[in-house]
Amino acid sequence: MTVIGRRLFVAALALPALYLSIRFLPSLGFSLFIVACIGAGLWEWHRLFPGAVMMAAGALYIGGLLGHLILLRALPGGPNLVLFVVAVTWLTDSAAYFGGRAWGAHPLAPRISPHKTIEGAVSGFGGALAA
Repeated sequence: MTVIGRRLFVAALALPALYLSIRFLPSLGFSLFIVACIGAGLWEWHRLFPGAVMMAAGALYIGGLLGHLILLRALPGGPNLVLFVVAVTWLTDSAAYFGGRAWGAHPLAPRISPHKTIEGAVSGFGGALAA
């Protein structure tokens, strides 16, 4: 299984763990999630510590954010709030892409992502405000 596949697998485990932690036993759900992250990191035995840290970070980022959509949906007016979050994300990404393609000249972080530009970031922020 590739690194991305393992991260997605652990992120998928994060969703029920978050549900368990909210509904039943907070410490049990979170503990199961951490054990799953460490177990997935053990598959990379030759780079145990960095692999486990990256696995946990990626899984917490993806699974944690997706898990919060579950929590957001449980609020009064939740389906509309989830739709709003998806719309803002979509408009921000679209505006950043098209603004960066049209006006992008100054790299934002060339070592991390060579095609991201300052103009794209500003356009994305404008798209978020418009949403």
